Amino acid sequence: MRCPSMLTGRRAAFLPALTDIAGIDPCYFRTDGRSFLPVLKGSDSPIQDELFMHYSLRRGPGEGWPNTRWVMDGNYKLYRDMVFYNTGIDPLEESPLINLNPGEINIRDRFESIINEKEQEFPFYWDDEPHVPHY
Repeated sequence: MRCPSMLTGRRAAFLPALTDIAGIDPCYFRTDGRSFLPVLKGSDSPIQDELFMHYSLRRGPGEGWPNTRWVMDGNYKLYRDMVFYNTGIDPLEESPLINLNPGEINIRDRFESIINEKEQEFPFYWDDEPHVPHY
């Protein structure tokens, strides 16, 4: 989420904030996001540097985009198929990065590590059928 007045340049997730506002223990939900409620209350502390996202197609086959996952920050985005973009200069993701500088290699490697970690924590099902989580 981006909110120009309060969350400028910072990324946050809605579910953790809503559970925080409602006083619900977030352990009932499987999320790695952090609440942005402290920012709404005036805190300048960072929320999180990058986001792990999961996109599930909710329409018939061949409609919309394929199921996928990615990690992103304010400037870069790495998909689970390891296609890497600088979304700061290429917001429409038209030109994947191929020749990376050392800083971009570090970012890509960090994002790849996050994707691999999240694949273990939140298994990905290509058929996207409902699966009962095992808590």
